[in-house]
Amino acid sequence: MKTNRILLSACVMLTVSCSQEADDLLTNQSTEPTSRAVTFNASFGEGTTRATETSFEAGDQIGVWAIQSNSSLRSSGNYADNVPYRYAGGSFTATGTGISLPSNGSSLAYFAVYPYSTSFTNTGNLSFTVKSNQSSHADYTASDLCMASTEPTTSQAVNLTFNHVMSRVMVRLTGSALANKRVSVKLKNVLHTMTLNMQTAKFSTANSGATDIQMLEESKNVFVAVVAPQKIPANMALLEITVNGKSDYASFDYEMTLNSGKQTTLTGEYTENGTVTFRGDINPWQEEGSVPANVVPYDLQTKLGQYIPLYTGTTPPNLNITTDNGAILFSPSYTVYCSDYQNGKGRGYKPGYITNPSLYVFTNQSSQTNTLTIQSAEFYVNNENGTIQFTSYEESETSYICGSNSKFTACFNTTGVTKGKNGNQIEYKTATVISGTKTSTGISNMYHAFVMISKTGDTYNALMDVNAFRVFKDQDGVSEYTEIDLPSSAPRRSGAFCPELATPWGHSAIANRK
Repeated sequence: MKTNRILLSACVMLTVSCSQEADDLLTNQSTEPTSRAVTFNASFGEGTTRATETSFEAGDQIGVWAIQSNSSLRSSGNYADNVPYRYAGGSFTATGTGISLPSNGSSLAYFAVYPYSTSFTNTGNLSFTVKSNQSSHADYTASDLCMASTEPTTSQAVNLTFNHVMSRVMVRLTGSALANKRVSVKLKNVLHTMTLNMQTAKFSTANSGATDIQMLEESKNVFVAVVAPQKIPANMALLEITVNGKSDYASFDYEMTLNSGKQTTLTGEYTENGTVTFRGDINPWQEEGSVPANVVPYDLQTKLGQYIPLYTGTTPPNLNITTDNGAILFSPSYTVYCSDYQNGKGRGYKPGYITNPSLYVFTNQSSQTNTLTIQSAEFYVNNENGTIQFTSYEESETSYICGSNSKFTACFNTTGVTKGKNGNQIEYKTATVISGTKTSTGISNMYHAFVMISKTGDTYNALMDVNAFRVFKDQDGVSEYTEIDLPSSAPRRSGAFCPELATPWGHSAIANRK
């Protein structure tokens, strides 16, 4: 058995235990609830998501334990033990008999586990096994063991912040040879059972009982599965890749560690002769050195990462402007992909469409916090007199940067308010993501992307759809320093795109808007 420690959001061990009268323990939610009944709101910790989404779904169930503030969590016989709650309408409510606050007004601390199981009868020994066939969404999410805990509270609407316990494996297959082929992926001979001790905040993975796990195709040729944390020996046949009924196996010449709460991404290129060449990296659910999930939700990062490189690491290059360089010129701005293009039926641009150029200036980069200030401006050249006309200016004081060596990814959120087609107020939140490789003359292979994170009040759908994203790259692969200065004044807006027109750029984009 291998023992590891997991981090909960509250202390698991408290001081002493005490008893409570039975009529204070539970209230029957199948009849009219008492005024002391407790419900739960749930979310996922920063940098984490559920196995596929950023929130729970209707019908999901959790088990909840409760202890009084002067008690410690016991194996059983707590104030409440593994009480089932079901998610509906944005919160968890009891399926039958639920938890109510003590009549003496004392506080309760809560511990919760997803998914709910009647077998969880001993908090010191919760055994959990992932599904061997995770090819369905239901069985995949049912394998994503998550935990939450709280400080003592007297609130009747309790917030639970869940964290992943298991490890997630993603296999991303690329290559034109996969077009119109049936593809499936299976993990071979992996450990799938673990034991969780909620009292000591430790878990252990069983070193026996390895099995094969059929992965879920999350998107086209992108496969995911949740497994117990473990080490994969070097040269072990880990993947069985089946294309049009023919199976091949992939192994790696290094020991691979599948850590609790993290994702291991394996990207392979499939060729015409049926061979797959892999490269591997680890993208965390809870770790510094990657695009924060509170800037771009993880499920969107998975989709976005197919069109723009998302670098990880805590040692990105220094992008600060100096006296020897100036703004970065992003031009020609070549459309890579717009999720809302829909073959000309949507709003985005066709791949290959050239949009307006822009300037970027990076300052105040901190190696301690990996934050920086990003200024940007879009412009066009007046064809009549050759002058530069700026259409917008933006400054984000708190941006995040990650990467290593010369490769980097920077990102930030912007929020704003605009008017809809009928004059109503629309509030929106977007994300900008920039990736590239720092060079002595500027940035090579520079990409930038724009994502609509959320919006309210957009009755007539004037803005980009929520979760829609657009990716652009510098067509010639070189974004050089330029002597063009940022404007001292220009139209300001929150985000380097024009939300009123649901387009990522200004002047020429307006004339050619889909």
